[in-house]
Amino acid sequence: MVFTEENYNNAKSGDVFEFTCKRCGATFYKSKRYLSKNKKVIPLYCSQRCSRLDHEKDVVKVLCKECGKEFEISKYTYNKKIKENSEFFCSRSCSAKYNNRQYPKRKKESTSEICPECGGRKSASSVFCKNCSKERSSYKMLNRELGYYIGYDKRLPYLASRCTEIRKMAKKILLEDESREKVCEICHNHELDSILEVHHIKAIKDFDPHSKISEINDKNNLMWVCPNHHKLIENGTIKIE
Repeated sequence: MVFTEENYNNAKSGDVFEFTCKRCGATFYKSKRYLSKNKKVIPLYCSQRCSRLDHEKDVVKVLCKECGKEFEISKYTYNKKIKENSEFFCSRSCSAKYNNRQYPKRKKESTSEICPECGGRKSASSVFCKNCSKERSSYKMLNRELGYYIGYDKRLPYLASRCTEIRKMAKKILLEDESREKVCEICHNHELDSILEVHHIKAIKDFDPHSKISEINDKNNLMWVCPNHHKLIENGTIKIE
């Protein structure tokens, strides 16, 4: 549909009008909805590429701010630089040299300090080093009560998803116990060592909400089991005394 004022007024929002690209001569189409959003400004180019190439026909000669070399840029780029109040450079190298001289990089301040716990190095923004922070967070967790995770009201349903941190801590305790061999304590099959799971002999849900995590994750209450035997224990097929 040819774009005229009469055709525009009679057209629906989804109807399209035919235009010719000013640069490449290709036919392209725009809907009435598009023209309405752009205040009926007639589009001249079929794409941004044609618009950019058409504007780059006009060139302006400028001087490099760093080396003083004269070079050409498009009028479109020139107007954009003037609007942004930017300097002109013939290359990235000249731009880097100028900016590094005008805005020198700050020297990195030493952020390493002494950890008050172990005397090792730590970040200036941290109170303790990474190892000490992990140990302190583990100690803090072991002294929490079970109710901190599952709630203190016994009428609430037990949700296993709330005890994820407790299970992670249990696995860490067994891994750090050098006296305990990492193998399923029922089948003793070393082929399953990479997929072993930790089983609480007395289940987490059987503890009182006021019980400490250190009691729940006691070494004597934990054991290595393979996924198959873990499932059998949970189902009651195998009983652990």
